[in-house]
Order: sequence, then structure tokens, then C-alpha cells
Amino acid sequence: MDDNGGSTRVSTARTRRIPSRLLTTGLAALLTTAGTLAVTGQPAWALETYVRPIEVAWTDNAQPTRSFPAEDGSLPVGTWQTASGDKHTSRAYFTFDLTRYQGQRIISARAFTGERSVNNCDKPRELQLWLTENPTSAPTWKNAPTAVEKIADLSVLGPACPARYLSTMITDAMSKAVAAKQDKITFMLRIG
Repeated sequence: MDDNGGSTRVSTARTRRIPSRLLTTGLAALLTTAGTLAVTGQPAWALETYVRPIEVAWTDNAQPTRSFPAEDGSLPVGTWQTASGDKHTSRAYFTFDLTRYQGQRIISARAFTGERSVNNCDKPRELQLWLTENPTSAPTWKNAPTAVEKIADLSVLGPACPARYLSTMITDAMSKAVAAKQDKITFMLRIG
């Protein structure tokens, strides 16, 4: 049953009613960095890198002290009800390692994912990407990392439902984190 905009999710091994939206493989980032060659007079160069998160977990308000891994690339995001009427709301967290980008300038960074299933394509997309504090342990609903700022609503490219490609720019967040010499950066996906 769809509730306040539904949810996004890829299936998990657990037996449960499928929420409205399912993410295909979580969140990844495409970074373009710049640097200069050590030899004087050489032009600047740019490197495009596809980056997968080093930690991925999702939380469920119906089980507030548990953290769930993406066992098969499955991440529920949103609200759904089980056949017994239990209401669940879940969020997904993605932590990226920034150590290899220290000393580099981030020219462009884009986060992307895709939906695997949607219960009701007539409802508007409300998938939001937030920057959070880096968790010190696996996030749970009760012990979730603090949301720092909303980065964006993920945009849907094309009329397909489910959307295979959802994307937003994260250049500012990544640039600030690298400039601040942070080793990691964490994002949260949730239904608005």
C-alpha cells in the first residue's frame, strides 16, 4: 500500500510486501578531478572516475535499533505497509572514501541511481538526497547520522517508470569535503 508518496527500493531477501519504489544499486558518484603534471609548462589534466560507496546501509523506523546492509543491491527508500498492516519507513545511507582525492580539485561530481520497481507511477517523485555527518557506527533509525543539508531532489530523465536513471549534481558537497580534508562523505536518500 502506498503512503505519502510511496517508497523507492530494490528487492531484499527478506519476505515482505514490496514498497513503492526500489533503488537498483544504491548510489554511485561520477567525479571529474583536475590536477597539473609535475613537469613545468605541462597542461592541466582531468580524470573522470566512477566511485562506488564503501559503506551502504538502510534503516527502518519499525525496527529502530537495526541497520540493514544492501544484501543484493536492494535498498528500500520510503514508506510501505506489510500485509499485516505494519507501517515501515526507510532511508538509505551511502559513505564514500575521499582519501584518494585529497589535494585534487573536484571539477564535477554527479550522484546517480535508478529505480527497480514503483507501485504507483502516477505519484510525483519525491526522492531527496541529503548530506549527513559521517556515522561512527552502522546507522539505525534511532541512531541516524545528523542531516546537514538537503543537496537536491533526484531528477528523473525521461518518462520511464520505474526510472532507470536518477541523477543530481553533488559537486559543491564533494568539493567542500575534499577542501576540508575529510576522509569520507555520507549521503542519505529519503522520500520527501
